[in-house]
Amino acid sequence: MTATVHHVNTSDAIFMQEMILLLRRGVQDGAMADTMTGQHGGDPGLRSLARTSSAAAVGQISAMASCIDAWNAESRSGAYPRDRVEVPADQPLPATAATTRYDEELADLHGSAFDARVARHLIAHHHAVIDRSRQEMIEGLNGDSRGFARTAISQHNRELHLLGMWRAGQPARR
Repeated sequence: MTATVHHVNTSDAIFMQEMILLLRRGVQDGAMADTMTGQHGGDPGLRSLARTSSAAAVGQISAMASCIDAWNAESRSGAYPRDRVEVPADQPLPATAATTRYDEELADLHGSAFDARVARHLIAHHHAVIDRSRQEMIEGLNGDSRGFARTAISQHNRELHLLGMWRAGQPARR
């Protein structure tokens, strides 16, 4: 029986690493928004959207890390060995004088101003994931990473739709 050979190019490896970082950041930001919503008079519907988005991202991160592990475990006898693809370590983002952390932006906001800022942040996150996934669909070679990209585009477009419904005051149906 022949083992499956996972053809992986540089775009695939970078995509997986960048997506894991993007999704981790989304999980952290979603958890923060979830926690702060109660303290800042935020909308429970938006809180639910942030919580659901974070939960989905946790599953995606786990699946992507498992995929990278499978790539690294693959035996490639007789072929030029591929560089190991590392799952990025959990690291806090570097703080600079020019940046304001998300929790600091939210700290003084309440009610609809808080909700608007959380929604803008969630929308920007979803767009970043979609944009990076589209790039992988163009440049990527590996079927697994392209599958993650396809799934991410669909899921994050769905999340954007739900956020749009929330902004329009319509109930968000999953």
